[in-house]
Amino acid sequence: MTGALAGKALELAAQMLLVAAVPRVLGPSDYGVFALALAIVTVGSLSMSLGGPTLMSRFVPAVGLSERGAVARSLLLRLARWRALALGPVLVAAAVLVVAAPSAVPAELAFLVAAALVLDVAASLAFQTALALGRTTAWSFRWAAQNTTLVIAALGGYALAGVDGAVAGLVVGSGVPLVWGYALIRRPLAQAEGGFALPPGITRFGVLHSLGQAFNQLTNRGAIVSVALLAGSSVQTGFSALAIGIALAGTYAVWQLFTVQLPGLVEATRDETGPSQVEWSLRRLGTLSLAGALALAIAGVSTLQWTLPAVFGEDFAGAEAAAALALATLPLAPATAIATQAAALRLLPGLRAWSTGAGLVALVVTAGLAVPDHGAAGGSLALLVGTWVGVATSAFAFPSALGGRLLAASLGGSVLVLLVALAVGAL
Repeated sequence: MTGALAGKALELAAQMLLVAAVPRVLGPSDYGVFALALAIVTVGSLSMSLGGPTLMSRFVPAVGLSERGAVARSLLLRLARWRALALGPVLVAAAVLVVAAPSAVPAELAFLVAAALVLDVAASLAFQTALALGRTTAWSFRWAAQNTTLVIAALGGYALAGVDGAVAGLVVGSGVPLVWGYALIRRPLAQAEGGFALPPGITRFGVLHSLGQAFNQLTNRGAIVSVALLAGSSVQTGFSALAIGIALAGTYAVWQLFTVQLPGLVEATRDETGPSQVEWSLRRLGTLSLAGALALAIAGVSTLQWTLPAVFGEDFAGAEAAAALALATLPLAPATAIATQAAALRLLPGLRAWSTGAGLVALVVTAGLAVPDHGAAGGSLALLVGTWVGVATSAFAFPSALGGRLLAASLGGSVLVLLVALAVGAL
């Protein structure tokens, strides 16, 4: 866990660098273009994970050590085929948009985004396999390395070729972890003996878990897209991307801590310890991470009025309300992570898909009502409402995993962040 914490600390620093240095250099308008491209790659890659690290970490550690390489290889080949099938229609749709609306979707930007998406999908698959095989340290440092590479490449590309060069940084940022990830898994997979018959029901688990994760990521990133479509302003899109990017930096750091914990929990259940008996570990980590997330959110909203212009530039001084609303989602991150892990341990991905789908519906409805009049702030409000609904429905789906105290503390912490924002004038 020490390596995971160190990796997450560096990841958070790299994420903050991404949401600080890049918008300051690019400015609201060009950053809006870059952030939309980043959102497409991120949402696209994660929605194609088809179970992602949870699928690998749930089934590979469930067998003996001598069989894990073979299981990982079989799963890798299965997931690679699924992702190739998912990527095909997306790439075709991008080509059609370029031909049908070349002024709205420039060919060079579409090509760069498509290339970055393909590389990121492949890199994610490599690191998910590495995690299941016990490479937890490499997994923990993956995003710190990727985001640092992305910042350097995007700023360098912007200096050379403007916004197209910045978007080209996405290709570099996804290509470097791809090389690293496959270097990690090449030898153990090559040394694995024979094939392995995957357990029945694994396809259903993967599809339903992927659906839940896709709904979750669409809720997280969909607010940015809604602002781009409904606000009619690239500046408001830039504000939304910055605000939500700040909140998601902390959210993803919390989620990754739980992801690293999953293989150990699976091994515990394999040793005849039932899911209900290991969920106390989830709640313990949830309590600790909630304390950190709440402190970070309160510190953030308390200083928004001077940190935004000082750190990101005067052009972002109007993003305070959007950032405050987005930061109120941080205390909810442990609860959403626990729901995901509980669904995996109990092999009930359908319940998680139902709860995240409810959150997505809430986001869409709120965005349609709030974004046209309130721009980026409306997008952040939609994200917050969607997250609230997702957590509430998860509590019904997995009551024993979340626990009443942790659920109340998470929702109460979110409201407390809003009250602090009102008190300091950020809202």
